Amino acid sequence: MTTRPLLCLLLALACVPLQAEDLKPIFDGQTLTGWTHRGGGEFHVENGVIRGTNGKGKQGWLCTDKIYGDFIMELEINITSGNSGVQLRSHLQPNDFMVGYQIEVDPTARAWSGGLYDQGRRNWLQDMSSNAPARKAFKLVEWNKYRIVCRGDSIKSWVNGVPATDFIDSMDKDGIIALQAHPGTGTAVRFRNIRVQDLGKNSAPVSTGDSGVQISEGPESLKVTINGQPFTEYFFKDVPRPYFYPLLGPGQLPMTRNWPMKNTDNEEHDHPHHRSLWFAHGLVNGQDFWTEAKGSGKTVHDGFTEIKSGKDFGLIRSKNKWVAADGSVFCTDDRLMRIYNRPDDSRLFDFEITIHASNGDVTFGDTKEGSMAVRLAETMRLKQPKGTPGQGHIVMNTGVRDGETWGKAAAWVDYYGPVEGKTVGLAIFDHPENSRHPTTWHVRDYGLFAANPFGWHDFEKKPAGAGDLKIPAGKNLTFRYRFYMHNGDEKQADVAALYAEYAKTAPETVK
Repeated sequence: MTTRPLLCLLLALACVPLQAEDLKPIFDGQTLTGWTHRGGGEFHVENGVIRGTNGKGKQGWLCTDKIYGDFIMELEINITSGNSGVQLRSHLQPNDFMVGYQIEVDPTARAWSGGLYDQGRRNWLQDMSSNAPARKAFKLVEWNKYRIVCRGDSIKSWVNGVPATDFIDSMDKDGIIALQAHPGTGTAVRFRNIRVQDLGKNSAPVSTGDSGVQISEGPESLKVTINGQPFTEYFFKDVPRPYFYPLLGPGQLPMTRNWPMKNTDNEEHDHPHHRSLWFAHGLVNGQDFWTEAKGSGKTVHDGFTEIKSGKDFGLIRSKNKWVAADGSVFCTDDRLMRIYNRPDDSRLFDFEITIHASNGDVTFGDTKEGSMAVRLAETMRLKQPKGTPGQGHIVMNTGVRDGETWGKAAAWVDYYGPVEGKTVGLAIFDHPENSRHPTTWHVRDYGLFAANPFGWHDFEKKPAGAGDLKIPAGKNLTFRYRFYMHNGDEKQADVAALYAEYAKTAPETVK
């Protein structure tokens, strides 16, 4: 009874024609109409091809004037020296800094050609080190045919007909296409037969994976996704202290600095201990647990007691040891980290830490170097390098703003600024039940943002040691914080209202 209807349905579907590909030239072979040169190097038309060159200068880009969402693209590339690539779903930042996906073209590292690179953010997403056919397909000093297909959150590429990239990522859904002339290696590259079929936006459904907050454990980190979209990783193995990296906020925008985890362009390499988001302190029983200098202590992961995924929130419970440079354990801690599934694209999570004086008295000393900390994306800074003004802003619930906020006490602080041309912010809430609430803040104009209730000598000019906080042997002390990543400034994001909601919640039922 069911065979005949099913057969009829299959026959009917077989009669539905597939949409034919209709790739159209976006380079006329004579001019650069529809394209704009940005940055260094040179691009010009020569014998029906686009020739790109670069020496020791800035990155060079030949960018489409048009924004593309989903598309199919084919082009031929011939490179004789240097390094190049095809940017897709990308965005130009100030000073011609490019952010977005890149299909790699690199004859000096042929394992990479055809791979997928995240320019200006996460570096390699998928290289060709394990794809021998794609590596062999690329030919030096010959014309290579590249095919690129972007549909929804799927990015695929082929080199001379051989599959190369096959990647799922939902960070960007549209942007320009650009041809790269990389500096520093005498790049000489040519492009021809550039054809694109514009499929429009959302031509295929976005893959959401498992719904809710999903937490998966690997050998070195926990990966956290929210409705199928990457949110963060919690790194715990062989690190100076556990940390979260990256933090992807509204629109999947990266809200923390990449360095020292990854080297990317246009980032300062100061303070190598500023690892995205972490908890540490610079003076614990006289030992430095804040920096990574020789002789510093380490916070050593001692196991997970609970990892739970869920529709409304995910939960991580861990335990750690604070180990001094001589190997002695000063104290231990239990951490609860709860990540929420919000109805919009804002991000919300709680970080709660209970410090146990398990090995004798523990004193968290009076120093500005601490404690619940995040290092924000470079573009969000209040001041840029060399003291030039930035586009970021800092605001406290007390009304104190920007350069006046360092060392001041407040129940919450919001730090907002541009990321990839959009204004986003990160607020940290100090729970009213925390010791010394409202806390003082070690919040800097270069993007360091930390709640520190101990640094009274530095912050308030009190006598040295006035901010010491002692936990007697066998006792413990808990600190609770909430992180809120949002669009717009503190008013547009209604930070004050969200804090008021958080403040009414009893500590033992913080959700």
